[in-house]
Amino acid sequence: MESTTMSEARDGKAFPTVIANSGDLRINICHDLANRETQTFSYRVDTNRLRQASRFFDRLLSGQFAEAQRTAEGLERLRKQYKNMIEVPASELPSVTIEDVGRVAISKSVQPLMADFLRALHGIDIESKVSIPNMANLVVVADRFDALPYFSEYVRKRKLLRGKETPEQKLSEERLRQKLYVGILLNHEAWVAAPSHRIITRGSECWKMDSDFINPACWWNLPRGLEAIADFEHDSHRFSIRLSKLLLTFQYARTAGNIVETIMPGVKPRDCQSGAGQDMRA
Repeated sequence: MESTTMSEARDGKAFPTVIANSGDLRINICHDLANRETQTFSYRVDTNRLRQASRFFDRLLSGQFAEAQRTAEGLERLRKQYKNMIEVPASELPSVTIEDVGRVAISKSVQPLMADFLRALHGIDIESKVSIPNMANLVVVADRFDALPYFSEYVRKRKLLRGKETPEQKLSEERLRQKLYVGILLNHEAWVAAPSHRIITRGSECWKMDSDFINPACWWNLPRGLEAIADFEHDSHRFSIRLSKLLLTFQYARTAGNIVETIMPGVKPRDCQSGAGQDMRA
């Protein structure tokens, strides 16, 4: 589907992606890409499914919000005109426009991502390939729309994270972070321990003091204070390595000293340095 302008989507001139054939609402999603291009896509959805799965949509489509009042008035009018919602043209549906889908990493189009997210909220299969990057972006959107509890259960029931076990040593830092981000927010322990250990021991580009690295995606600043913890643990790990090397050097020096004392009684280890041994032999 080609991207449309915001006005076209709002005026119903663009054909929406149909998530629910009998959907009673048109959602227009506007999002700015990294290159500052603004994309707008329209989707036909079911308000009841959205409200059940997402606290964001439940609040937006109920209560005193203007969107809720406009939607209710529009649906009341349509029920008087049509026998059921499947007969209603998408252009006549009440619409809601939402800007920004979260700090995702999308270079071309958010249309497939949002379509899959909305499919998940409706309890139907997503169409895109389930990969670490795609799942990470879906989790960002689920968090943005306050739908993590539902989406986590959706992923668990469909076993979407199974069979995605790539050895951590083969993954780039971004893939490790994406995997860890998904594991944290979906409470999937298998995607937490190994990636976090790898990041802590390897270190991160964004932790370097002289680094000008900037990436807006959510996984580059791990949630719940874990970014600071990982950075601290990495520094502690490096200190532990340095301390271990120092202790090994000290132990070696003590061992060497004991050997010298055994084979050359009365001679201190430092006497064997800087030509002291030559003076003794002379």
